[in-house]
Parts: sequence; C-alpha cells; structure tokens
Amino acid sequence: MTRRLLAAVLLLGATAVPAYADHDRFLTVTGDGSGYVDVTFDTEVTLDTLYTQYRTSGRVSGIYVHKTGASLADDVIAIQEHGFGVVRSGPYEPLPAGKYRVYLVADGRATVRVLARGLRHNVAARVTRRTRVPVSAERMDVRADSPVRYRGDTRTPLRGHGSMVLAAYRTTLPKREVPATWGGVEICVEQPGEQPCDDTTAGLVPTGRTGSTSAYGSSRFTTARDGAGGVLRQRYAGTAEPTEVWTMTVEIPL
Repeated sequence: MTRRLLAAVLLLGATAVPAYADHDRFLTVTGDGSGYVDVTFDTEVTLDTLYTQYRTSGRVSGIYVHKTGASLADDVIAIQEHGFGVVRSGPYEPLPAGKYRVYLVADGRATVRVLARGLRHNVAARVTRRTRVPVSAERMDVRADSPVRYRGDTRTPLRGHGSMVLAAYRTTLPKREVPATWGGVEICVEQPGEQPCDDTTAGLVPTGRTGSTSAYGSSRFTTARDGAGGVLRQRYAGTAEPTEVWTMTVEIPL
C-alpha cells in the first residue's frame, strides 16, 4: 500500500485570543459534528492557523482543508483536543484561488474560525455532509525493560480506503542531572502481510540538566483507497523514564 509521510508542526497549550485588524477576514466553519463542506476561494488565501478560535460542546474541534487534486503537503490542519493541546500543520504560503473541501472535526456542536489573509469578505460555511472522523487521545503505558531502558506502545486500528491520518504525540520528561539520557517516539503504520513498521518516523525527546523538558511532534500518513486500513503504532523507547507520554490519532476519510 502506498503511504506518504509528511512533516508537520505540533503546538500545545492554551491559545491566546489575538487582536485583529479591521481589515482581517475569516473562514468560519460550523456544524453539529464531523463533516465537510465545499468552499470556493475567489482570491489567493493564506490560512493562518496560529490565529484560530475553537468553540465546542465536546472535547475535539478543528478543521482540515484539502484542495482536490493537490498535494497533501498543501493541506491545512488546525485541531484542538481538550487536555492534549492544539495540533497545527500546513503551509503558511498562500493557497491558490479555487475550490476546497473543508472538513470539520468535532464530537459535538462546534465552530472553528481561522484567520484567512487575502479574502475580500468573510466566509462562513456550515457542514453539508456528515462523516465520521475517529479521534483517539490516550496516555501511553511506559514500562521499564531494564534499569536504563524504557518502552511503551499504543496501537490504533485504521479504516483506510483513502483516509488521511494525523498522528501526534506529547512527551514530558523530568529533570535529569545526566544530560546523556535520551528517548524517542516512533510512528508507523503496520499493514497486513508486511513487516511490522517498515516505514517509520521518529521524534527525538531531548533531555538536560536545567529542568523539565517536553518534546512534541506530529506526522501525517495517507492510506490507499483500495487497501486495508492497518494499525497505527506509536512507540516510545529510550533511557529516559518519561513523566508521561500522550498520543492522539485523527483519521479523516477523503
């Protein structure tokens, strides 16, 4: 099965409400749950996900913006999961004018508003087609393999058949007096009939003497439209015993 692995950016924590200029315009998407709506941008637009407001009756809210026929590298993601943080990815370069499919990711009534530089007028859209978007956020159970080695593992079944999968992790390590400790989170998709995790990406968890250290990372995969979904695995391994490791998985059917 063909998979593409793309780098992304993961930011965690509260998002301050920014001050907007009078000429700023916004893309606002609402719905009573996950779904999508097709939106046409008449002008070149830059979606600045650093300036996103989320309102929801559930735990998860966010958007995923995809241009039909375009590379996934051009897609935009902004998702917030209560207790995990905010996942943002995508280019900060302008998106060409044209038709886009905008997915709302939510487990309740939600409104997501993102700053859209270049719009002549505000664009407000309500989800017209409902679709199920599984979201999983859980704490990884990390165990000692030896006095100086620690491991953990989470496994999330995937439906596949043309879905886009966002896998994110958050790792927090306590203060260490010895700077040589290390850890990493490996993310991969296991396919039926293939060797386990033959295509992976790893995020290094740095440590040091100066205080608590947290490391964040995210990766995106696509699964074949005619292939089995497989299993998404996120694995921690290292000589540093983490205070906690959280993982989040979002699977959006395209």
